[in-house]
Amino acid sequence: MSSEPLRVAFLWHQHQPYYKEGNSYLLPWARLHATKDYYDMAAALEPFDRLKQTINVVPSLLIQLIDYVEHGATDVVLDLSRLPADRLTAAEKLTMLRYFFLCNVERMVLPYPRYRELYERGGNGNRNDEAALAAARDRFADQDWRDLQVWYNLTWIGEYSRAEEPFASLLAKGRDFTEDEKHALLEASMMIVARVIPTYRAMMESGRIELSITPFYHPILPLLCDSQSATEALPDIKLPATRIMWPEDARVQVERAVALFEERFGRRPSGMWPSEGSVSDATLEIIRDCGLSWVATDEEILRRSLGDRSHHLAKYFPWSLDTASGPVWVLFRDHMLSDAIGFVYSSWKPEDAAADFYHRLVEIRNHLIQELGPESLAEAIVPVILDGENCWEYYQDNGRPFLESLYSLLSESNEIVATTIGGELSRHTPSPERTLDRIVAGSWIGANFKIWIGHDEDNAAWDALAAARSALMAARDRLGEAAFTEAMEEIYIAEGSDWYWWFGDDNTAANQEDFDRLFRYHLRRVYELIAEPVPAMLASPIRGVKTAPAVSVPERSITPQIDGRRSDHEWHGAGSFIVDRVGGTMHRADVFERRVFFGSDDRNLYLRYDTSMPLAPTETVRLQVAMARSIVVQFRSSSVAVEATAGADGLVSIAGIAAAIGESLEAAIPLSLIGNGALDAFGLVCEISEEGHVTERFPLQGAIECRLRP
Repeated sequence: MSSEPLRVAFLWHQHQPYYKEGNSYLLPWARLHATKDYYDMAAALEPFDRLKQTINVVPSLLIQLIDYVEHGATDVVLDLSRLPADRLTAAEKLTMLRYFFLCNVERMVLPYPRYRELYERGGNGNRNDEAALAAARDRFADQDWRDLQVWYNLTWIGEYSRAEEPFASLLAKGRDFTEDEKHALLEASMMIVARVIPTYRAMMESGRIELSITPFYHPILPLLCDSQSATEALPDIKLPATRIMWPEDARVQVERAVALFEERFGRRPSGMWPSEGSVSDATLEIIRDCGLSWVATDEEILRRSLGDRSHHLAKYFPWSLDTASGPVWVLFRDHMLSDAIGFVYSSWKPEDAAADFYHRLVEIRNHLIQELGPESLAEAIVPVILDGENCWEYYQDNGRPFLESLYSLLSESNEIVATTIGGELSRHTPSPERTLDRIVAGSWIGANFKIWIGHDEDNAAWDALAAARSALMAARDRLGEAAFTEAMEEIYIAEGSDWYWWFGDDNTAANQEDFDRLFRYHLRRVYELIAEPVPAMLASPIRGVKTAPAVSVPERSITPQIDGRRSDHEWHGAGSFIVDRVGGTMHRADVFERRVFFGSDDRNLYLRYDTSMPLAPTETVRLQVAMARSIVVQFRSSSVAVEATAGADGLVSIAGIAAAIGESLEAAIPLSLIGNGALDAFGLVCEISEEGHVTERFPLQGAIECRLRP
């Protein structure tokens, strides 16, 4: 067996869109993720001298951190937190109830008795029921509001700062905070924000990390160069009425990212994680011409680009692509490994998750040796690329036990070594056998651009952007340079991917309306700066353009046969939802559609689960009807298990439940087992497990409300 280690290249992507509206930030995520995640990602690595990593910093995040630290920027949550609790207005209190529970409730609220008490008294995080919010507001005394101000900011303090003061004392005290204690917390939290950029620079200069970049405002570069590129993966996709062809904007987004990086970190970056791993031939030409030597994207892009040349181990090597400015290296993320950290391990014991990840790396090393020979290890790199922020709030202690367990295993290993991407590529020379003729346009999600273009809402947003940009260009000759530059900045901001991420029905979140509002704000600013009338359509939300509800209501009673056959006529008129559209804010790379149907007659509640992928022998699908009496139907490839909660008398009855495994997973549950009387609605939870470990849960917390009647 070769003694050569396998190189693994972690890239943690740190990203926030530009949240500024007027003179402050509408959303606080740049600041709060800085106190909880951005500093912690560096602090977690610091004790492990043998490990090196790449951290990708998005300029739209950097300029917000700079704004907070150097210019005293503020945001809605920070402003509300600073106000004396006994002087809050009724409107400010309602805003607090909408914003101060926006976090992972299971990990960041419920473990703290006082915060949990405030959450339950404050309406359990319901942001949209005005009457319930008003009632909850009236239940709070001044001390409750002050404790809520403290707890929301305190729960966003990262694990590596909590031993410091004043955080340790506040966590120990738990309640009845004073105004002085609150302000000490806010001041200390801003000191964490101030550490992030200097810490990253120091670790880069010492060789512990490499820093890479993304285009300035995080646009999907291939769509900016030519929206028609979306048809490479989806030939029948419906595109906006206006064809987007702005390669000059794409170039500015890359050039400005490089310039800001050099200004803040004292050197030019060598590599880039393009926004959402989105690539095309045209964008790689621009990236290479701007002086960057490597990019990274997803393994499915490599498979499609290679075609008949594809091999299942090809993703573990860097590939080069020739451009007019020279060759550019392209790495392809292992999406199973990356998604395991992003979506799977949060519910595991940290030590088990770390061991599983490490053993997967060892297996990759063994496969390379067995199939390509031990000499292949000298060239192999396993890219693990994911967000360095969003997943951690689903982990125990914000991911600290998992990361420390994993880093310990890697530090002690002779078989695996963690390296930076640029540092590793400096050893490589392009070779004909690993040179791409072209790269197929796509992103890390489904190897296409469906999330950002094609839906009626997405297309309406692109057309609104195109109209604003056209109006600006028509007015250019009569504008002063300063006015044109300021208006063009608004265009660049509106080109960011995040606005389109939240349009359409691909993703759901509690504050989607805020993203819609910000997008339209930036376009309105263009018209205001060029002294043109603002189009009426920018006064109303874009969300809602021909959009169906995420969970449809049954149109009629159904009585299907429970036989596992995909008999759509028997389920005609049933309610349904696509699983991934009710799940949360994050996406996996291996996207395939899963749909749940539901309905009832006068005797039974009926459930059906469809997936385009058959159940693996080690996979379990668990459907839970979450009512006062909970019923769970658990499907495996060749067996079904049923469990039920006991009633007040301590008795359990599961007689009468029918279930079947086949083309579909189906179940019929007697209404008498769920509750008394007519059933108007029920809660549903879907969990998917592999070898006893939960890998997915829909929704991420709580239950999906399924209404049986309008």
